Amino acid sequence: AVGCLVVAAVVLWRLRRRQPLLVFGLIWFVVALAPSHLLPLTESMAEHRLYSPSLGFFVAVAGLLVAGLRRVAGRADRLRWMTTAVVVLVLVVLGLLTAARNRVWSDPVSLWGDAARKAPNTWAAQYSLGLALSQAGRCEEAISALERAVELLPGILEAHLELGECLAKTGRLGDAGEVLERARALEPGNPGVYRNLGTLALIRRRPEQARVFYRRVVELDPGDIQARMQLVFLAETVFDDPARALELCREIHSISPRTPGVGECIERNRGRVETAH
Repeated sequence: AVGCLVVAAVVLWRLRRRQPLLVFGLIWFVVALAPSHLLPLTESMAEHRLYSPSLGFFVAVAGLLVAGLRRVAGRADRLRWMTTAVVVLVLVVLGLLTAARNRVWSDPVSLWGDAARKAPNTWAAQYSLGLALSQAGRCEEAISALERAVELLPGILEAHLELGECLAKTGRLGDAGEVLERARALEPGNPGVYRNLGTLALIRRRPEQARVFYRRVVELDPGDIQARMQLVFLAETVFDDPARALELCREIHSISPRTPGVGECIERNRGRVETAH
């Protein structure tokens, strides 16, 4: 790669007087693209990083076109018209391709669907397609993409969690349990695993098990509001424990006073405790 850059630099240096637009455009392209090569990227899709460098590329193309038109200047009108027709045709084709690409980028499902078709063995494309379908409420379709993501990189937790959630939403509770247990084996200290296990236990109507999982979430992440809210729900509706519900609501209020319903929760359970005494 370094050798190619050296050769390119020598060629550009020799062309700098005869083809200034070409040289300027190619230098722009290389310099504008350099940060994307030198700095690590955290983005799964980085198509936009080529937008600014591509300006230089098209300046270089324009330089070649100008040079070509100068050579045919003064020749037959027919040749000039042919050159113009070719330029117009190229612009039309590029415009149509741009419109097609805009349709692909119109929503996450079409974008990641395109990526997954073109890169079926890439984890990020498969997982992102599954996530986009799940967020669009299309879990039935998301399952195959998420299963493919798990197959490609079985050691990554996120795909397991999303797959387990979609399996549960589509009624495949046994499969969801197996996937979430594999997730727990991967990262036994991750609160998200126990949060999903707690939700699955609620769906299965296993409140004791759900309470154990949500308590584990709170142990691993003391600032978790969602798990405490679920524990409040269980304490009020299943275990008839207003004292515990009141304690949890006060904890939630101390962590996040603006949590919707937390004030009513405190008042409601305080009244129940006082009535019980």
